[in-house]
Amino acid sequence: MIVGATGAAGTAVESSLPLPARYSGNDRYATAIAIANGMGTDPYLVYLATRTNFPDALAGSVKHL
Repeated sequence: MIVGATGAAGTAVESSLPLPARYSGNDRYATAIAIANGMGTDPYLVYLATRTNFPDALAGSVKHL
């Protein structure tokens, strides 16, 4: 999985992976939506973590591993 456009992770990175899947959007929120859509998650079940408090997002992600 590659998160970000070619400016964030270039095509050299992409070509070095056996089955690359790139997820990107116009901003970090659109990228998050692209990842959710690509992973086939339930669009009606949402866990929200904003960029304003990064440690909260890390702690919340552990619950869903």
